Amino acid sequence: MAEPGLVITGAGLVTAFGGGTEQFWTHLVSGASALTPPAPDTGPGIAAAPGSRRQPDDPARQPALVRQALTEALADAGHAAVPPRTVIILTGQTAALDKVTPRRLSLLGADPLAAAVRGEAEPLFVSHACASVLFGIALGRRWLQAGLADTAIVLGGWTAGEYDVASMDVVKALTAEVARPFDPERSGTTLGEGGGALVLERHGDARRRGGVPRAALAGVSCRIAGSAAAASDAVSASAVMAEALHRAGISHPGHVHAHAAGTVQGDDAELDALDRLAQAGAWPATMVTSHKGAIGHLMHCAGFPAVVAAVRTLETGVIPGTAGLREPVQRGALTVPTCAQHSPGVPSVLVNSFGFGGNTAAAVLIQPTHP
Repeated sequence: MAEPGLVITGAGLVTAFGGGTEQFWTHLVSGASALTPPAPDTGPGIAAAPGSRRQPDDPARQPALVRQALTEALADAGHAAVPPRTVIILTGQTAALDKVTPRRLSLLGADPLAAAVRGEAEPLFVSHACASVLFGIALGRRWLQAGLADTAIVLGGWTAGEYDVASMDVVKALTAEVARPFDPERSGTTLGEGGGALVLERHGDARRRGGVPRAALAGVSCRIAGSAAAASDAVSASAVMAEALHRAGISHPGHVHAHAAGTVQGDDAELDALDRLAQAGAWPATMVTSHKGAIGHLMHCAGFPAVVAAVRTLETGVIPGTAGLREPVQRGALTVPTCAQHSPGVPSVLVNSFGFGGNTAAAVLIQPTHP
């Protein structure tokens, strides 16, 4: 049975392509990539948001990205400001509470992110690695369904601090070239900077105030499997995706926007999980794509561009290609296109977000109903 009644009414985004969801979407559909190989001896490549790396240790960088994304999302939703009875859910990384210092807060982002919305609402903080955005959406859904809030805003920003870069480097997840999700010769992910914001409301509330739903949240599933390997475990991922589809009341998605960061193990595991579901459910031909070859991996904010891409696919009937992919992948009913495909009337999009520590999440977005 689907989980009706919750809609996305606004979205904001800042990526290496610049500010705005339209800027991101236009470049994504064109097949452009903001990724460049790192120069020798400079460390991993980072697709920086415009102006965000001028002062690498400046703790104000993340709040600036958050505010820019929030301003766009509120305007997109038709709100002049954060409305009353709003729950704000920040996505980020947290420090050990018994070892917090101002520098650690700056590196990990907890205090700067909170500063971005201080005075407007007391924020909740969600930290579930690279699946944080979908965990935040799930938390916002619970608050709205329980009547604890009338609006839920999920937002966050990420810049390349030394802690984040080191944590990815030590597990050998970074490439010395550029990320090429799903490509047979991929060698790791490229980091990307940016920020995002999503406005969620109950469908009836949005319509009564004159808001226009962008997409409906039909189902979402989040799990913490309890092991570092679970994020790349096909069985665990299959279960989460199956649960999201079941909650949405559909047997198969019209399109999949994958997590696919470009790592050798992770991309294969995700395709294995999808193929497992496709075979069990006799899916028709289904296109699978990833945005990370275009703007890099935004870490705990990676879900924002994924959701924005899913919303735009529902609105336009265009499925973007996967930038950087040299050899198309075909596995059963699954196809990974190298360039944008027109598929009018895409009814649903499955969005995946997987993170270290067994943080696994999937959401199903569908076209909203209109009176």
